[in-house]
Amino acid sequence: MKNATFAAILSVLIVIALTVSFCFVIAESDHDCSGEDCHVCRAIAAVSNIIVKFSLAVALVFSVLPLVFAAIAVISARTENTVFNTPVKLKVKLSN
Repeated sequence: MKNATFAAILSVLIVIALTVSFCFVIAESDHDCSGEDCHVCRAIAAVSNIIVKFSLAVALVFSVLPLVFAAIAVISARTENTVFNTPVKLKVKLSN
């Protein structure tokens, strides 16, 4: 229960951070640039870089996740028949 609550809070915080980042980029996209050392341009570049990296991470997770689940299903199907066979599971009568 604690892990689920922590995950939900973390998800909400990530969504809020991304929303604020998008709003910042949109609000400051037409600022008066002061030249090469513009702090707003650096902040926009940093926020854009974070958004791109987060988007790539999400895309990677959602493209790899089905492969991981498929591998787990295949491995568990194979090991279910070989590794976890016990005399009780096989209903072997152990009488001498």
